[in-house]
Amino acid sequence: MGVVAPDVSEDSMDLFKQRAVAHRPLADRLRPQTLAEVVGHQDILNNASILYSIIEGGHLCSLILWGPPGVGKTTLARLLAHRHDAHLVELSAVRVGIPELRKAAADAADWHQLHGRPTVLFLDEVHRFSKVQQDFLLPLVESGQLILVAATTEHPGFALSPALRSRCALVELQALEESDLEQLMHRALEVESWSITEEAKQQALRLGAGDARRLLNLLERAGHLRGGIIDVQEVTTAAGRQGGIYEAKGSAHYDTISAFIKAMRASDPDATLHYLARLIEGGEDPLFIARRLVIFASEDVGNADPHGLVLANAAAQAVQQLGLPEGRFALIQASLYLSCGPKSDAGYRAYELAKSDLVGRSWPPIPMDLLPAATPLHRDQGRGVDYKNPHRVQMNESLLPDVLQGRVYYEPSGQGMERGRPPVGKARRQADAGAKEEP
Repeated sequence: MGVVAPDVSEDSMDLFKQRAVAHRPLADRLRPQTLAEVVGHQDILNNASILYSIIEGGHLCSLILWGPPGVGKTTLARLLAHRHDAHLVELSAVRVGIPELRKAAADAADWHQLHGRPTVLFLDEVHRFSKVQQDFLLPLVESGQLILVAATTEHPGFALSPALRSRCALVELQALEESDLEQLMHRALEVESWSITEEAKQQALRLGAGDARRLLNLLERAGHLRGGIIDVQEVTTAAGRQGGIYEAKGSAHYDTISAFIKAMRASDPDATLHYLARLIEGGEDPLFIARRLVIFASEDVGNADPHGLVLANAAAQAVQQLGLPEGRFALIQASLYLSCGPKSDAGYRAYELAKSDLVGRSWPPIPMDLLPAATPLHRDQGRGVDYKNPHRVQMNESLLPDVLQGRVYYEPSGQGMERGRPPVGKARRQADAGAKEEP
């Protein structure tokens, strides 16, 4: 005997839809549906910005959206696709690989053939892809078969291949300002008909830490504790359920690593250990910490203690081989060594001076005696003819281009192994001046 399907009226269907919407998280229900509803980011959404021109203009191109969680990367991808009437495919690099990308590309080709519309592939957490997986995206992006909108919380310079970066426009999103979060909070309270005390509001804004999703999830939990009346106790209880405010890829990620670096720079080993512990116990990627140590060893320690770079690189290698928890010992050792040792940013400052003589100017020709003379024609041109080998001849004169003669970039700091090291550039300039004064 057949089964008779129940008669479902339009009113019943509307009721189902209303219930489905009501059960969606508050953060999802308040997601902006137009660009005008997006709060914050005036620096990247003004009429002159590249992101605004891509979303509101007529030309689609692939994008990398870089910023902490909860700042609107997914929302912007959806708005872009909607504005251009494009087919949107959302994938997470945490859960997919090349087979899923291959299928998405094939589906995009079919969709374009059937509907004549492009496909926008929103790929979240793209930094989780290996180089091989990132390289698979290159021909898809180049051919325009897919419009890639890749979201990452990691620095693209570290996490993404140069080839992928060169094919996409890069847009950096900052953590939301407190005024932006307050605007979102008012929307949420109005939608839910909740009330909140001033003290509870300030506490919730602090705990939001620039993350819209974090704030709205916190409010949603707090609002359901006592029938929509939110006081400090409700916020505290809701935050306790949420856990600590550190997120390895959130606003605290940037704040804590900044404090960690500045503690080492100030030679404060206790503060260094405190912030290192916050990073590790908060779930920070240990390789990210290791990379920062390598940067610090060159930028802030430099030639005051060249062994710092050796130890930092060794720590990075140990972390890569061991992982956590054992790898933390290498991070501790390197952090304390760099914190307690001498510091010098003389190399960094010297490079910035050298760069300033090039930026925005025509570059002076390299002196002829420094050029290679690989062929007789080169030698006939005078290339390398007057070169003096410093292994055999005492060198006093500067090898800078003529227009930069007399410039001194590197001045040792007098710290650590730079102590007592003569400023070679100055010494050469003085020796050259003395030679010219001799009768």
